[in-house]
Amino acid sequence: MQDEPAIPAQRYRTLFQQAPVSIQILALDGRTLAVNKAWENLFQFHDDHPVKQMFLSGELNVLTDPQLVASGVTAWLRRALDGESVEIPPIRFDVSRFDGAAQARWVKALAHPVKDEHGKVVEVMLMHDDITEQVEAQAELAQRLDREKRNSALLAKVAQASRTLNTALSSQQIAEALVEEVRAILEVHHAGVSLSEGAHLRQAVKAVSRAADAAEPPLMRARLAVPLVDRKGHNIGLIEAWDKHQGEFTEEDEAILVQLASIASNGFENAGLYGSLQEQDRRKDAFLATLAQELRTPLAPIALAMDVLKTTGAGDLRVLKASEDIGRQVRHLGSLVDDLLDVSRVMRGQIQLERTRVELETIVAGAVAQVRPLMEARGHALVVEQEAGNTAVIGDARRLVQVLVSLLDNAARYTPPGGRIVLSVTLKAPAVRIAVRDDGAGIEPRLLPHVFDLFSRGEHAPERIRGGLGIGLALVQNIVVLHGGTVAAHSQGPGKGSTFTVSLATVPV
Repeated sequence: MQDEPAIPAQRYRTLFQQAPVSIQILALDGRTLAVNKAWENLFQFHDDHPVKQMFLSGELNVLTDPQLVASGVTAWLRRALDGESVEIPPIRFDVSRFDGAAQARWVKALAHPVKDEHGKVVEVMLMHDDITEQVEAQAELAQRLDREKRNSALLAKVAQASRTLNTALSSQQIAEALVEEVRAILEVHHAGVSLSEGAHLRQAVKAVSRAADAAEPPLMRARLAVPLVDRKGHNIGLIEAWDKHQGEFTEEDEAILVQLASIASNGFENAGLYGSLQEQDRRKDAFLATLAQELRTPLAPIALAMDVLKTTGAGDLRVLKASEDIGRQVRHLGSLVDDLLDVSRVMRGQIQLERTRVELETIVAGAVAQVRPLMEARGHALVVEQEAGNTAVIGDARRLVQVLVSLLDNAARYTPPGGRIVLSVTLKAPAVRIAVRDDGAGIEPRLLPHVFDLFSRGEHAPERIRGGLGIGLALVQNIVVLHGGTVAAHSQGPGKGSTFTVSLATVPV
């Protein structure tokens, strides 16, 4: 036989106590009439807990509780007591003030008025939803996003610092830039770096950065130091940061300083090597200048001796031929010495231009006259195509003739005997283009970008005239650039000839 159905009151109490949601029944004056098991679990006040009894006795009233009043919950509850069903926004309800063992909870609630058959409010049912885990998860996510955003900003600053440090060419410049970056990124009042003397560091380098509002002398509240280590693991110096704007240094600060130290160490090494290369380059330039001067010294007496030999041995064909050979080699050696002197002046920025108005016809005629003997000796056909009329430029006539002579000489050297070389001048306002075109050895694609590099020479071909140091085209480029012009090389490849084009600005006739 089944049990008799429970009476309504018992059923109500059972449903109330076993409801999965926290329920608190309020009287019209704000007293707590009843709470269920879920409420006890939510606020951690079970059975005969004193705080629970304080609620049920009316000692704690929801309409006068300071925490509920301050958070605005009381105002929502009054609307429910007036007959309106309301959703109360989430609040952090700190129950630890009642019991130190209890923990604060985040809750949102629904306050629903309970009415009699006449529609009069007799009590309010307050249902709570524990959202503590959700709020804490959102807070943790927000903190994580904030950390990631801060880390991204720091990485961007470190990347910018890396670009800044990599543009500096000297150790002192790197040190001065480094301390500024460290102070800005780590937010400190002071940063300093010191380098020891080493293989590539000719003198100790030091730099310090201090904020305008920093204390003097500096406050030594906290200090962070990281060694500077080169690629071989040798200690080359130290980078320090101290007097942080706020708080103490963190592991994150140390990691950033280590990263900056690594970037700076590479920069210091590169700067040292760059400085060493500059010194070697300077010595090379000085050597070339000295060599050219030393080679020029014996040329004059050799030339004089050749003239004497030629005069005294005029009746001896062997002596005459020997003197002519000596003269040819002296002239060739003189040309090489002149090139060496010119390139040394270019590398040291000592070329001076005598700028005047120059007719291109005069420049072309002067260059052709100088190279005519070489062209005839090689059996080349030299064709001049003058299509620019009475075009003039502003420049150094001697140097412009030197440019064309070098280009024509280069064409003759790399063109087999009997070849065709064309010197053309065309006007394409506001510039004039001078092109030297040959049907000779051509230029390999891999060498084309380097034809104007100093000491760059093409592969030796059997038919190529020996001689040349690979500095003629480098001089051509430098002289043309000094005139504000451009020079370019073009070739379809080996055996298909080459074209060198000079472009210069013209002046009104």
